[in-house]
Amino acid sequence: MTKILVVDDEEPVRELMREILEDEGCEVSVAKEGFEALALFEKSDFDAVFTDVGMPGMSGWELARAIREQGSSVPMAVITGWGEVVGTNENIEATRVDWVLTKPFSMAQISEITREVSKRRIEKLKDTARAMLIA
Repeated sequence: MTKILVVDDEEPVRELMREILEDEGCEVSVAKEGFEALALFEKSDFDAVFTDVGMPGMSGWELARAIREQGSSVPMAVITGWGEVVGTNENIEATRVDWVLTKPFSMAQISEITREVSKRRIEKLKDTARAMLIA
């Protein structure tokens, strides 16, 4: 089962994301801010992270950087209500996020990303199995 971490300081958005992702067959963990998300991320093996950009304490960009600094290549989507200007090439390149979504997002967008994450997860599992067979 695909494991997703959702980070957003707004409870209605967190719960909507949880509902959409669970409908897609994912196991979902939620955090209301970046520091809580990092603690969860360090304890579990997530297949993807969806994070809001504008949160108190630690922005979604800062969270993405912290995850990348741990050496993780987990797929990440940042979600913003601040429009396209937040998705600058500088932020995207610095954090190596995979997707930038603007609010309001659609269920179809989340479903498409979830399918891509699942596809990447399966490929990663296949690569790991091949490596074990070769070793």
